[in-house]
Amino acid sequence: MKDWRGFTDADPEQTSTRALIDSVSIEEDADLILIRVTGSHFLWKLVRRIVGVLVEAGRGTVSPEQISGLFSSTSGFPSHHTAPPSAFSSRCRLRFPPQTLSHQRQQALC
Repeated sequence: MKDWRGFTDADPEQTSTRALIDSVSIEEDADLILIRVTGSHFLWKLVRRIVGVLVEAGRGTVSPEQISGLFSSTSGFPSHHTAPPSAFSSRCRLRFPPQTLSHQRQQALC
């Protein structure tokens, strides 16, 4: 579990800023760059900010060392580079064991 405080916005319903990100994969498919993020759960704007930081790394404006530092600071860098919602596919594919989330919460995720 990692504290993703710098990658999310304050949400009164969110009791913790910790989440386990299992993997981030990046693939090219013709003119698309596909980024798949898997984890225990996602905080508000977390994936959009991960993608935004990855884009900036690809542009060379942030180094891997600087990205590591984003976890221990509140620099605002991730929030200034949040990927726009239009950058994401309208497809939503989430897999959760039935016992992990209430039915109402599962429906709210997509």
